[in-house]
Amino acid sequence: MARPEGFSDMMESQLNQLIVSEPLLDAVRSGGWERFAVDELPVLEKPRDGLPKDPADWPPPRISPREERYRRILESERRAKTARKAEGRS
Repeated sequence: MARPEGFSDMMESQLNQLIVSEPLLDAVRSGGWERFAVDELPVLEKPRDGLPKDPADWPPPRISPREERYRRILESERRAKTARKAEGRS
């Protein structure tokens, strides 16, 4: 399979492992570092997480009810302050 566009030669996984391309692995091994535990991973057409490739297209993050209440309180206070300012009371 062709190398995906935007693929880096080295990435970090969430499991504290490095994911490297074959050319980088060959270069490291030719430098005398043969004792690596290497597992070959398939390159998938679609990522398992199902998220779009472009982060701008990702769904918005979920907001907890507590955070939503806090945001509403802040917005209410901001509106009240703006109204007081408009009436000449600070």
